[in-house]
Amino acid sequence: MPTVVTPQKHDSALAADQTPAVRAFADALGAGNHWYSALLGAVHLWSRDEECYGGRYFRYMIAGEALDLLLVMERISWDLRHLLPPEECDALFFYARPPYTYSDREFAHLLGAEKYRAYLNYFYGVTLEEVLLHAVEDEILKATNYGVTRDKRDPESPYTRLYGKNEHELLQDFSAERARSVNGVMTLTEWKEFLYWLFKQRVANSLPERLASDSQKGLDTLRMLRGTYPAGPFDTLRGYSE
Repeated sequence: MPTVVTPQKHDSALAADQTPAVRAFADALGAGNHWYSALLGAVHLWSRDEECYGGRYFRYMIAGEALDLLLVMERISWDLRHLLPPEECDALFFYARPPYTYSDREFAHLLGAEKYRAYLNYFYGVTLEEVLLHAVEDEILKATNYGVTRDKRDPESPYTRLYGKNEHELLQDFSAERARSVNGVMTLTEWKEFLYWLFKQRVANSLPERLASDSQKGLDTLRMLRGTYPAGPFDTLRGYSE
C-alpha cells in the first residue's frame, strides 16, 4: 500500500522556494492529500524551462518541446523531501515507479493538455529512443558473437542501422545545428538533447513500416526492462500499454 503523509500543521511557507507549483504542492500536503497526487497536480503550474537551484542545474524542457516530467517533480518536491517516504521517492525518481498509477485519461487531466503533450514528446523522443538504441546495439552484439556479421572486427553500429550515419557524423550534424561543438563528452542534458534530435531524424527519414517496427522493438524492450512484458504497461507513470 502506498504511504500517506500524515497531515501536519503546515502550509506553503515550509518551502524555501515560493513558486506557484511548489506552494501548491506544499498546501496539498498540508491538506492531507497523498504526496504523489499532490505532486502530479502541481506540475501544470510549473513554468520554467531551466534554472539553477540548490547548487544544481536543471533543464526541464528539451528542445523547447519535450518535458522531463520526473525532473520537474523532483524539483517541485526538493524543499519538502524530508516529509515524503524515501523508498517511494527513490522508486519514482530512479526507476519511474510511482506508488500507484492513474489511468491515461486521469494522468493527462492532472498534467493539463500542454504538459501532457510535452511529456509524451519526452517519453517517445528521449526515454524510448535511448532504449531503442540499446536494443539495436544488443542485436548487433549478439549477431557478431554468433558470426552472423561479415567481419567481427567491424560490427555494424546501431547509429548506422537506425539513422544511416555513424555516431561521429551524427554528432557533427547535431553540433552544426546547435552552433556549438560536442566533442564526444556530453553532459546528461546534452545527451537527452542528442537523443531527442536523433528521434526527430529517424521520424523524418524512416518509412512508416520501418518506423512502426522500430518503435515496437523499443516498447517491447522497455517492457522487459520494467518487468511488464509482454502485455503490461510500457509507460509505468501513466499505466499505458496500447
